[in-house]
Amino acid sequence: MDINNFVTLQHYDSKTALKGNISAFSNNSVSVKLLDFETFSNFSKGDPVVLYFSDEGKVCVGTTVVSSFDSLKKELVLSVEKFDYLEEKRLFERFPLSKPCSIQIGQSLTRYSAIMKNISFNGLMVICEADFPIYQKLKITFDIKNPIELHAIVIRKGKISSTQTEYGLKIIYIDEKTPKIIKHYLLKLKKGPQF
Repeated sequence: MDINNFVTLQHYDSKTALKGNISAFSNNSVSVKLLDFETFSNFSKGDPVVLYFSDEGKVCVGTTVVSSFDSLKKELVLSVEKFDYLEEKRLFERFPLSKPCSIQIGQSLTRYSAIMKNISFNGLMVICEADFPIYQKLKITFDIKNPIELHAIVIRKGKISSTQTEYGLKIIYIDEKTPKIIKHYLLKLKKGPQF
């Protein structure tokens, strides 16, 4: 990764991709100076952000979290959880996301806000403030142009802060249409951001 290399960032709460320049980096953090400052106020400490850039001819996707931000310098410091090179991925491995979703239990009308952190054909990872037990069946709703509803079961959970829990979910397909939609979505994610 080179200093001044251009990157694209996607905040979980925004449909707009932002551009920036790498101003510093190490094995576990990246500093990015934003070129588009208008939506900087959307960023808060702990927010998940997907970072895309090109490195030696390969498209790299970083799963990151906001560590700090300097509004005067227009600079974000991102803590890096993982970097993946898209060329090395198989079709249905997990792809990092930063996408809002809602969670329901069964037919309950109560919806819990969550953030999808990554997705594969068979599973996804979400962060939520609600507490769900292992093996709880859930409905996850999010938008891919149109709303989509996935049925899933909690197979793993871990506390990541005093208020947030990370859940590993196994997708349970109950119709023929949804798997096709997810396959198409994963193909789009594999190609990287289209701007």
